[in-house]
Amino acid sequence: MPFTVPEETPELGLGNHNVEIADARAGLSKNGNDMLIFDLIAVGEIANYPDDTPMHTAFVTVTPKTMWKVREVFEACGLELPAGGESFDERDFIGRRANVDIVDNHDGYPPKVDSWAPYVPSDIPTQDLPERGPIAKAPERAMAEAQAQADRAAEKFGDDLPWEA
Repeated sequence: MPFTVPEETPELGLGNHNVEIADARAGLSKNGNDMLIFDLIAVGEIANYPDDTPMHTAFVTVTPKTMWKVREVFEACGLELPAGGESFDERDFIGRRANVDIVDNHDGYPPKVDSWAPYVPSDIPTQDLPERGPIAKAPERAMAEAQAQADRAAEKFGDDLPWEA
């Protein structure tokens, strides 16, 4: 089911953001070139998910000269770029997470995604996460992962610290 964004949804601001692709569709640029259009919602910046989740629409033109950008998007989303001449389904991007850098586009145009990178988990303290919805399970997983990481570090470096816990 496609994600529907109400008109009053706040925009992601300039800067670096962890995002989830809520919708992906094919389109045409103003020059008539094929284009991917992504609705990106904030991950880890949730106020009242999904009602007030900041979002941004990103556009990626698909031409021989822009294949470096297309490759960057595929890699950031953990997808393999098909070989030349092969097709792909833009819906494969839906639900994927990535890290994007949103910059000022100048010349009166809205801000744009300048670069895509693999998703980086958030460092927001678990007490700041909402207590409802699908995100409510995230604090438990995060705490379990943190404890496992601490246990691995203790095994690797030993537990001969000069103080007691």
